[in-house]
Amino acid sequence: MRFYVFILTLAVGLVLSCGSDDEPPLAPQSPDDGREHVAVGDPHSPYSTTPATSGPHWSIGPVEGAPKGSPVNWGIYRDPLPDEVLVHNLEHGGVALLYDCPEACPNLIQQIDTILLENQPQLISAPYSGMTSKIALTAWRRLLLMEEFDEAQILSFIETHRDGAPESVSSNPSESGAGCGLGHGQEDSQTPGGGTASSCGP
Repeated sequence: MRFYVFILTLAVGLVLSCGSDDEPPLAPQSPDDGREHVAVGDPHSPYSTTPATSGPHWSIGPVEGAPKGSPVNWGIYRDPLPDEVLVHNLEHGGVALLYDCPEACPNLIQQIDTILLENQPQLISAPYSGMTSKIALTAWRRLLLMEEFDEAQILSFIETHRDGAPESVSSNPSESGAGCGLGHGQEDSQTPGGGTASSCGP
């Protein structure tokens, strides 16, 4: 009898282990900082993570302090987006690919651009200063920090966490100015080298 119990336990273990190999890894769940709407410029409670994955955010059209509005259109941005904007896009089921390069990193930016352009909707990329890693992937209450570009891991994160937020919206959430190359138009932005560009090229 004990022999049969042992065989059954072993078989169950093998099935579970085989099944787990096929599942994409999950990023740890971040604390729930809420979903409060706040006015641009108003103080609010701090975020639990950097970059933020939930919490207070703006819900507004283009105004001083938030020239692109909040949320913004899915796409590629060359200028940083405030946490109050990014969180609203995450609340709509989006995934943000953020990078922090102390020096110019055109190859990394091009790799991220390619992933965005080939895997829309509900994706945003932008520079983000002050991170503890070179790359951060964020979704609603999910954060994955990376030091090196890993396409397979990034695509797995997108597949697992995109469209998993309280108010998922796959279409462009605002008409306030698209990220370059996507949405409803392009806008001039500073390139990593300090020049000005009106395309998605780094």
